[in-house]
Amino acid sequence: MKKEGFRSVRIPVTWYTHQPDTAPYTVDATYLNRVKQVVDLALADGLYVEINVHHDSWKWIADIATTTTR
Repeated sequence: MKKEGFRSVRIPVTWYTHQPDTAPYTVDATYLNRVKQVVDLALADGLYVEINVHHDSWKWIADIATTTTR
């Protein structure tokens, strides 16, 4: 991508399908390792990386007021 003139890459990641619905919400290690691999490849190519998770918000935003500790 960098050879094509890009300086950054946005990597969409959906977490909720790879973690349980109850605490401690641990992300599946295999999936997490794959995300790391993709990020590391982009960084090694000299790209800035943005992890895009806004499409997960519907899963947690509705419950944030009742599940957030203060």
